[in-house]
Amino acid sequence: MADNVLKVSNHDPDSKFDCETLKKILSANDIQSEIAQIKGEWLIKVDCPSLNVIIEANNRLIGQFEDQSYYLVFKLIDKPFPNLNPSENKLCTVADKVSSRAPFPSKGMDNNEEPPEIAAKTICVGNVPEKMDLENLELFFQNKKKGGGKMEKRPTRNPQTDDVEITFVEEKTAKCLVEKSPMTYNNCTLTITMKKPFTAEKVAEKKSEEDSLTYVRKTILVHDVSANISLEELDLYFQNPKKSKGGKITNIENCGKKGIKITFASPEIADSVLGKDDHWLKGNSLKVKRYIIPKMDDTNILISDIRDDVHPDSLEDFLKVDIELNVNTLKMIQPGVWLVNCKNKIDFEKVKSNLKESNRKFISDTYPKAKQLELTNKIIVRNIPENFSVDHLENYFRTPLHPDHRHFLKMLPGKRCIVTFNDYNIASQWSKVKHEKFDCDLYHDYNDDEDEDETYMDINISSDFKLQFIMNYKCVFEKELKDYGYFVWSESQGKSLKIMFSQSIKEEKIKGKVNELLNTIIEVELIIPPNIYPILKETYHQESDAVYVGFDDNNHKVYILSFNKTLAEDNKNKF
Repeated sequence: MADNVLKVSNHDPDSKFDCETLKKILSANDIQSEIAQIKGEWLIKVDCPSLNVIIEANNRLIGQFEDQSYYLVFKLIDKPFPNLNPSENKLCTVADKVSSRAPFPSKGMDNNEEPPEIAAKTICVGNVPEKMDLENLELFFQNKKKGGGKMEKRPTRNPQTDDVEITFVEEKTAKCLVEKSPMTYNNCTLTITMKKPFTAEKVAEKKSEEDSLTYVRKTILVHDVSANISLEELDLYFQNPKKSKGGKITNIENCGKKGIKITFASPEIADSVLGKDDHWLKGNSLKVKRYIIPKMDDTNILISDIRDDVHPDSLEDFLKVDIELNVNTLKMIQPGVWLVNCKNKIDFEKVKSNLKESNRKFISDTYPKAKQLELTNKIIVRNIPENFSVDHLENYFRTPLHPDHRHFLKMLPGKRCIVTFNDYNIASQWSKVKHEKFDCDLYHDYNDDEDEDETYMDINISSDFKLQFIMNYKCVFEKELKDYGYFVWSESQGKSLKIMFSQSIKEEKIKGKVNELLNTIIEVELIIPPNIYPILKETYHQESDAVYVGFDDNNHKVYILSFNKTLAEDNKNKF
């Protein structure tokens, strides 16, 4: 399998980064990597999970250290990663580890293991001082009088074990040296052992991961596809090199809300399509990104086609005895559909097989069906109290659990919201907490109907000062609009308010309600003589939270805003 090698370039002309800065940016994004600089170009080698992190970030990462911003762009290249020998100074920089986890090989593999055919002729040399010249050590183990011989792979240090590993052309050379262990070289006593071979299970795991990575490299996801574009039309477009820079397609699949998944015959075709600046079909812009294989939840499973009159205790007994699931909790999602949480890892194929063989008519009229769920980093919050503002929710999910973890809150009509965390485990922990004020569950893909009818609109505000006044009184506006929709404060900027609402509510009704709220704001404008304006601005002291005073330095104007006309007039008189 080819190395996952990416070229890193810095798109901020005002900043330059070195190895330590690059390590910090990668580490901050939980990316495991080896780093090298060759002929002025920065290269990194990543494992499959780290490659997915970079792809999810659209091949761009932004970092800020010591008041300096960095905007890094990553490009997957078809080159092997150089063999990094610490004794060779041809490379400017080599980073041993970026994160505390072992960086290579890919997840699930041990750096002290190799395929059997390689392990049989590879030795691990222990007790090699860090400063020892590996080129001299190479000459020592090539000496036939010492039992050495011709090498297939030069000595390299394993960052996990700190052993120096050497692969010979012949197996007998490796075995001969192991028999001579320990050996003395340069006043050091060296221990020599054979490299461990992969077990059959790990060989299969490695093959599976290689296949997965190849699949990712040649698969794209097309989203926001217009309803008037069919799969056949997409198929033809992406097979046309002149229009899309595409080529032969081996599979095309509609993944619902997630988009259309297209797999090409080779990774090079997918790279070519992704490299095109934009894609247009039938007057519609197509958004294209690399497909990422979702992580699957191995402790939760969805069981459907269950009779409506089945008691939870009976269903639990059935799942434990007949289906051999170690059930922890059961929850009915909707009539006939249950979410099952298990105490240990679920063997999904075994569950499907056991369900097909089941014939308990009091459980299902046919036989129950199982659906595997994607691992989710989201929770859905329902029955939010009316006195809970967006700020309340933001603060609630910031503490007390893991305050350093980032989260994004999205309000939904009907006293609900979805909270997205940057860690799957944090979402899982929050879902298990008992909340006094509302209900909270993991947000899986079976919840797709929760927000399927939501849409957005932008409301223009007459002035920046009025928008600032609204932002200061979020609670008031949220309370008045709760039966219509929600303000998306994080995306409200300039002179525009973004509002999310249900498609079942007419847009004109929303606009009417918002304009009614805006009209309740009393706005007083004062023109101040230029020679007095700076003095007034410097000496003004705000006495009431119910009044907002804004200063327009360009036009020497003062704006007084309030819901109360009397308060507005009183503040006007102070000027």
